[in-house]
Amino acid sequence: MKKVGLFALSLLLMATLAGCGKEEGEEETKPAEVVEESETEAEVPEATPTEAPKPPKDTTEQDALYKTLSEWDFLFSSGAGGWGTDLNFKEDGSYSGMYHDSDMGDTGKNYPNGTVYICNFTGQLKGCKKIGPYEYELNLGQVSYDKQSGTEEIEDGVRYIYSEPYGLADTRTLRCYLPGMPVADLPEGYLMWVANMYFSGYYGADWEYGEDYPEELYFCGLYNEAQDAGFTSSCNSEDNRLYIKNRAKLPGLTNQKLDINDDGTYFCEDMDIYGYVRITNMCFKEEQGLSIYREEDKEGLIRECLEKTGYDHEPEAFYFMTGEYNNTEDIYNKLNGQEAFMGTWSEGGNEDYRYCMAKVYQNVNYSGDMGTVYTYAYIVEVDPDAELYSVEQEKMLMTGLTLAGTSDGLSTASQEEPSWEITGYVKGDGKGGLLIDEVVWIGWGDEGLMKKYNLTDDDMVNDYYIAEAGDGYVPYKVSDDCSFFLQFPEEGSQRLWYTTEEYDRRSSEGSEALMRIMLDDQDCVIFAYEPYRP
Repeated sequence: MKKVGLFALSLLLMATLAGCGKEEGEEETKPAEVVEESETEAEVPEATPTEAPKPPKDTTEQDALYKTLSEWDFLFSSGAGGWGTDLNFKEDGSYSGMYHDSDMGDTGKNYPNGTVYICNFTGQLKGCKKIGPYEYELNLGQVSYDKQSGTEEIEDGVRYIYSEPYGLADTRTLRCYLPGMPVADLPEGYLMWVANMYFSGYYGADWEYGEDYPEELYFCGLYNEAQDAGFTSSCNSEDNRLYIKNRAKLPGLTNQKLDINDDGTYFCEDMDIYGYVRITNMCFKEEQGLSIYREEDKEGLIRECLEKTGYDHEPEAFYFMTGEYNNTEDIYNKLNGQEAFMGTWSEGGNEDYRYCMAKVYQNVNYSGDMGTVYTYAYIVEVDPDAELYSVEQEKMLMTGLTLAGTSDGLSTASQEEPSWEITGYVKGDGKGGLLIDEVVWIGWGDEGLMKKYNLTDDDMVNDYYIAEAGDGYVPYKVSDDCSFFLQFPEEGSQRLWYTTEEYDRRSSEGSEALMRIMLDDQDCVIFAYEPYRP
């Protein structure tokens, strides 16, 4: 089976569609009329009677939704075996598709080459109804088949059995999920079809299974609730419809540049006030077509990305995460279950030394004979003199990346401003806040603190010592944008980034962590990470 590349719509298009159809609770119409069948009239089984959605008052907005559907090629498949149902729409709301399956082991005297199940079908949408900002209900009208279901014929030694389209038979309505739909709001039945194919993978030398769900859907989805059948899609437009965002937002950074081009490519740059930390998030089009779609020349691809930043970069050598000996390391080579790669390097010297890393992902829009390759790069550069963030946090930050279907939130800068930092044992309070037992971290070579606490070199096990622990927990409020980074992922998870709610749940299960905590001038926690301890 072919692997489907997935892409997403822009937020601008979402705004155009926002008024499509009537809201739930309005008076419903009778079921949609039957469209004219094709030349070969198939006795299509009667669909289970359901109320069809009302057509929208403004047909211009309905046309906009139909145009959106025409820019995606839909597929219903499990990813295993050779079966699938393809579905394509046109801007006028008409659609066509094909169901196909094969059993090459099912042979007979007149069909030694096996058996194929097939159905070519057509139809015309009869309207749509808005369910939510990113969700619509489509009225399929009547689906017509080009061959009578249940009939068969033999051609070139193959038996063709004409059947119904799996996932669409006996169906009047489909749910449509536009790019940007929160994954948390998707039905469990729909996620069952797409998660194994797109939001999970096997990691490291031990081939461990892990899931990494994006926050929002980055392709257009269709769901047949009656048959519990979920369609994914790939973009057939030459324009980019996919974006990379970081779910973590960093206090102390400001957005310096944000350009989103007409073709969907973009360039975003964030920086701290001193220029010690710089984050570049970009997408650019490969003009040379598929010939530049390269998985082996990782170094060459990173160097090309660095040229796009406009800064002078002279990395001498790269290190690439492989996961060959470390399963945890391999999480950096995935992006919501999709194959990516991460490289690290250092450059400069003395005062301009920087430690850098980049995560790179490539995907193809199959919009022609060759297709268009888009490259996405998220580059982080940290000066050792940076007070806000260290190389350690730089690496953790990469696990907060997610594929997205809307262009808002490309910047990693938070609106929060850091005021001071503490270290302590942290657990959730079960109500969205934190309880912190503040301690003193004493590192190797800190002679002042070692003297204060009467410590000797023998006390500095693993080059650090924790003082004043156990004085009691103090409650702290947490900002809405606060991110938590832990050193090791939970079992089955493939990220080190956590929301406040997730960390609260983890700590309630006994996973209290020693963390460095960043606070604003109101003593509100705005960022927290777990330092490495041997």
